[in-house]
Amino acid sequence: MTFTRHQPLQDRRSISSLALASALLILLCLLPGALLAAEPDAELERVFEHLEFLHGAWTGNGFGGTTDEVWLPPRDGQMLGLFRLVGGTMPRFSEILTIGRFDGRIELRLKHFDDQLHGWEEKDGVVSFPFESSEPGKVAFRGLTFQDAGDGQLRIELSLRNGDQTWTEVFEFRRP
Repeated sequence: MTFTRHQPLQDRRSISSLALASALLILLCLLPGALLAAEPDAELERVFEHLEFLHGAWTGNGFGGTTDEVWLPPRDGQMLGLFRLVGGTMPRFSEILTIGRFDGRIELRLKHFDDQLHGWEEKDGVVSFPFESSEPGKVAFRGLTFQDAGDGQLRIELSLRNGDQTWTEVFEFRRP
């Protein structure tokens, strides 16, 4: 573009038009990905609807000790929970749990911590429970089921294995 003394206003308009066209081109290139990412996940949303009963604080028993669990409502495609065990037949520990879509599939993931906040799993490791089914008041992951037991009660069934031995640990919770 050649600038002359006779067309300064027109030149500035051309530069502004060029900048605007460039910005629109960049936006059009980025927009499809942004729209795709913002697309709702109907299956995950249905699971979250079926888990509405879980939101909030729970106290109960399991592993022979006192247990507490807290779940936050979903936000940005994930639910976040905390669990702790005090006393009982196992060492005290806590867990951070999240439910969401990971690597293309819905699962519950958790990490264990001892009472000094040392992780049990490797740094990037998690324990994963792939989603199996859901209905209002009951959601099942492979080896872990949450069920609304009515009257402010929650039942969690956890399948465990130690070598060749397998069993189901049942947690009975109530609202504090």
